Amino acid sequence: MPDRKPPRRPATSRRPSASLSLPVLPAGKDTSGLMTWPVRSACGPDGKGDCRICKGRCCTYVVVGIPRPRSKVDVDEIRWFLAHENLQVYIEDGDWHLQFYTRCTHLTGQGLCDIYEDRFDVCREHDTETCEMSSGKTDETTFTTTEQFDRWWKRHKARNRRKRAKKS
Repeated sequence: MPDRKPPRRPATSRRPSASLSLPVLPAGKDTSGLMTWPVRSACGPDGKGDCRICKGRCCTYVVVGIPRPRSKVDVDEIRWFLAHENLQVYIEDGDWHLQFYTRCTHLTGQGLCDIYEDRFDVCREHDTETCEMSSGKTDETTFTTTEQFDRWWKRHKARNRRKRAKKS
């Protein structure tokens, strides 16, 4: 097995759907109505993301890259992820991600970093020009339940079968 470098947090314009006012999402499988963000854009006068407006939204989740499902084992693993609370799986630009809703312990009630001068490198590298709050990009597929994923997977498999049938 090749030695793979762990994926870095993607520098995307992703709009996660967790609310800062809910550091932990409520229990239950249907969270679609609860996962909203009251501020759709947090741009300052310069058109860049302004942390004072969004209150540190990027500090309320952690994202890791996951492999695209290719086997029954992969599909089962994604279904297992989605059986847990406070996370979602999403596809953005063809890449698969697992997003955990977990608030940074250094995020203050005002949405500021209490260790700003000594913050982590990943935080230093976060660019307000590509901040999710300064972009209107929303072209991703998001799953918060196994049922959502199962419906998508069934359609995806059927679409692939039709493509293969056309080729032959």
